[in-house]
Amino acid sequence: MRRLLLTPLLTLLTVTLSVMASSKHDSDWDKEAIRRKATYTYAQGCIAMAQDSLDRGYRLLDRAYQLNPEDLDIVLARAQARMVVHRDSSSVEEYYQALLNEFNQGYDDYSSAMRTAYMAGQLQRYDDLVNIYERAIILWPAKTDATDLAQAYVLLSMTKGDTTAYNKAMAIYDRLERGVGINVGLSSQRIRAMSSRMDTLGIARELDRLISHMPDQIEALLYAGQAYHEIGRDSLAGMTLNRACTLDPTNGEALLTLAEYYEVTGDSVQALNLRRQALLSPEIEADSKFELMRDYLKLFIEDSAAYDSTRQFIQRVIEVTPGEPRLHALFGSYLGLNGDMDEMFEQFDYALDLDPANDALRSSYIQHLATSPEDSNRLLNLARKGMEVSPDNFYFPIMASMVFSQRGDYAGAYSLLDSVNIGEVKNNEAVSALITTKADMLQRIDSTGRALELYDRAILLDPNNYMAYNNAAYYMSVADNDLDKALKYARYAVLSDIDNPTYLDTYAWVYFKLKNFPEAKSYIDKALEALDYTLPGDSVVTDSVAVDNMPLDTVAVDPNKTGVVTSIDNIKNKQYEGIAEVLEHAGDIYFMYGLPDRAVEFWAEAASHGQPSDVLRRKVRDKTYYYK
Repeated sequence: MRRLLLTPLLTLLTVTLSVMASSKHDSDWDKEAIRRKATYTYAQGCIAMAQDSLDRGYRLLDRAYQLNPEDLDIVLARAQARMVVHRDSSSVEEYYQALLNEFNQGYDDYSSAMRTAYMAGQLQRYDDLVNIYERAIILWPAKTDATDLAQAYVLLSMTKGDTTAYNKAMAIYDRLERGVGINVGLSSQRIRAMSSRMDTLGIARELDRLISHMPDQIEALLYAGQAYHEIGRDSLAGMTLNRACTLDPTNGEALLTLAEYYEVTGDSVQALNLRRQALLSPEIEADSKFELMRDYLKLFIEDSAAYDSTRQFIQRVIEVTPGEPRLHALFGSYLGLNGDMDEMFEQFDYALDLDPANDALRSSYIQHLATSPEDSNRLLNLARKGMEVSPDNFYFPIMASMVFSQRGDYAGAYSLLDSVNIGEVKNNEAVSALITTKADMLQRIDSTGRALELYDRAILLDPNNYMAYNNAAYYMSVADNDLDKALKYARYAVLSDIDNPTYLDTYAWVYFKLKNFPEAKSYIDKALEALDYTLPGDSVVTDSVAVDNMPLDTVAVDPNKTGVVTSIDNIKNKQYEGIAEVLEHAGDIYFMYGLPDRAVEFWAEAASHGQPSDVLRRKVRDKTYYYK
């Protein structure tokens, strides 16, 4: 009987073991399939993130994490993606913890360790930072800079008052100094550490020690001189900096540092003399000399009595610094701003002869000529040459078209712009600016419908082209065409720059065409305020400007992107060229608002600027508004 009972028992056991084996096999297979799917999804997420498909990338990486939350690579990539997409404190913290967890689990990769250290520093987790660098020094002694660990100790000491950490930092500096000797780099790091403890006496002793060991080193003297000044030891600062200049009277950096010292201590005469000496030094680098010369010329830009002496001095500067086109252009800017146009031409021609492909120089030259109608032929030639040398820079055809426009030849301007090949240019902002200018010219030759198509095309290419929004809105209002769209476009422009008088004037005019005279008055007042303009003997009372509940979160962008760096910018205020139109609009708006006397004043003032139209003359004469 027992044998009979054993048979089914053995059979049952065999079946059970078989099922168990099959179940284990299937389970391993399923886990591997999930792992493979997670790895594939992770790879696709990384590709999406690299292609700036951030939302899709995060979703894929999050899916990979759900599939395999134990894979540290996936955990880290998902945390980083979440931080990039959401940028909130919790996502940053999650990413940091993922980095730290990877590092603590022994993933000894140097770049990963340094990434973790960077995040620890950013989040002010200085305990972690010290631990990371202590381990990095052991694992990668050839790659890890010991001063990074010292600085981590200093930061820990600052935040927790940990004297032990501070002493460890100083011990590292001592050890390094025994190997390489006293130098500015180590002394500066010691002094930064001492500064964290407000140890002025310690800083002074370190500076004295540095100078005693390096009494003839310009670098050490300049550093020590500035540091002495920072801790209030001005007598030592002056002595040290003067010693540097005595050792090397042609050292531009030493001269400039001493000049700055005299400037902040109130001796402007000594400072100016040293700047002049530095400008005449052949040792100073061209970039520094350019900045120094620009600052120097600003001091004398409005001093007509010093014009001749300043001009002669800058000529000497250029003689000792030959072959620098930017210096010629800067000198040319100074000459032009003082009305010496012939000499300005000469200096800019020198600059372009030295560097004919320099778009910034050519653009600066053109900028100076743009305000002088009698030099339009020279401007046109320069712009045409720029079109040849730099066919992808649309600033030049735009400026050439402006010459045709000033001459009233709008068809010629449009034709020139239409000849430009925009097909190969990948810069949407530049193409958008060119198309906007084409639209400006096209509407002048009675093709407003086509012009609006171009404006819309320009906006599609560059949604930040607020000049296109503004110009489209204005010409729609002039043509009484789709005023609701015009109002929307004008609003976009105003919100990009709420102090721009051109945009405010357009917004006011669209409201005027919509017969919303209170809003029109509000914005024309704001335009006049932006121009700082008042009628003779009077002041304009401005209303507050509403923004129609739209967020002020847009940024104005220069559509031309010229990159001009050589002119002396913003030295003299130039009269706003559209003031007559703004004043006439103000008169029209005030008249319809119910202030006819004020309207006549605005019209009369508008008529005093340039050549008034027949309609404007009639408004002034008859003291009433006329429709054009």
